[in-house]
Amino acid sequence: MRLDIYERIDKYYQVLKLSRSGYSCPEISRELNLPYKLVYGWLHYKKKPWKVSPDFEKQDVLAYLLGVLWGRSFKSYGCLALTTKHKAFALSFLKALGAIKIHGCLSRLQINGKEYYCVTFYSVQFLKWLKSISLSEANELCKNYSVEFLRGFFESHGGIHRRKAQNGKYYPFLLFAKSNFEILRFVRSLLFRLGYHPTEITGHQNHLFYLSRKDEVSKFLNQVKPVINNKIGDDTN
Repeated sequence: MRLDIYERIDKYYQVLKLSRSGYSCPEISRELNLPYKLVYGWLHYKKKPWKVSPDFEKQDVLAYLLGVLWGRSFKSYGCLALTTKHKAFALSFLKALGAIKIHGCLSRLQINGKEYYCVTFYSVQFLKWLKSISLSEANELCKNYSVEFLRGFFESHGGIHRRKAQNGKYYPFLLFAKSNFEILRFVRSLLFRLGYHPTEITGHQNHLFYLSRKDEVSKFLNQVKPVINNKIGDDTN
């Protein structure tokens, strides 16, 4: 059975819901017309993911996850999913979830003939925290963990590109973009806090700014250490 990303997320939530209601793996398999091995793989853990309270004390990890999810996420019926073509990014996100005791499920998907990695997870408490956190609370969280937040945001919604100067040479620059102006302004403020000099925010529907000083591009990549888009010369297009 081949499910697209949206069907897979919804089925995952339905499996969790039926399991919480006392259904066994074979019963869920029959009820939802899903392969038994798929249901078993989602549910056969030592601790059920919805019964484990996230560890909100690990604020460095929370800052990273917030950066990722404020950059890019997909939400459906209480279940969150991150889809990316970069396996290293998916594994980094999955590891961070595990660090705060949230079990994620990693799967590979084919979308329009291209391979993607999808991390789905379900945690009512984490989702409530994610929905309720304000910019002022995020700012407090990032007082000591600006680097972790920026790593998550850049991995999720940043990129490294090159521009051709009048002398014919190519120079790298970092792109930060987001449709939510307030979140992007917050990201920019964190860069200022760390001593960087980002450009002004431009754009209307999709806002963006750059980090274009050559020494600051190298400094950012060495300080933040993103797992993807981390080499000068990479192009994310």
